[in-house]
Amino acid sequence: FETGAASPWTIYGSTAVSADAAYKMGGNIDQLSTVLDRANVIENNYATSIYKIAEGLPIVASTASMANMTIDETMAALGTITAKTQETGRKAATALRALILNIEGEIGTVIDEETTITKESVESMADALRKYGNEAVKAAQKTGQLVDPMEAVRSLAEAYARGDLTDQGLFDILKTLGGKLRVNQITTLVKNFDTFEEMLNK
Repeated sequence: FETGAASPWTIYGSTAVSADAAYKMGGNIDQLSTVLDRANVIENNYATSIYKIAEGLPIVASTASMANMTIDETMAALGTITAKTQETGRKAATALRALILNIEGEIGTVIDEETTITKESVESMADALRKYGNEAVKAAQKTGQLVDPMEAVRSLAEAYARGDLTDQGLFDILKTLGGKLRVNQITTLVKNFDTFEEMLNK
């Protein structure tokens, strides 16, 4: 629990409300309790907090849900970025939302006052996934289905680990997301995909 932050009950409430609205849980107490339990596990085992996850969820949860990401994946992605960069949940969520929207091709969507999803940024991401995507990603691209955002990140992570994708190459793919800080956050998610998977399976 962070000094000067909202009360724990406000944080739990915010997390539950965001999860409930985005993932249409219908106020199911068991499902919402599971969400809060997972957020607690992330806070207890990594250098991040429920506060950061609660801060980020309202920004990215509905976008993630529409892209077929689970609530667990969304929280693990926020947890990985905030734990490894020590940035706020708001900044991590904005970066994650920009990534998802570029993967899904949502041209014209406004991320913030300085960044809008463009045809160029969408095509850059699509080209990268055609080159580095795993079978699941390439199959989705071919059939016109939604590309699973975390499979896309996994593909980039595996290409980076193999040495097929360099630091400069990764930067070139992500630079259209808007600003060095945002690129750094998604780069961190790619380079620490093992942490994401660990959080997901704890």
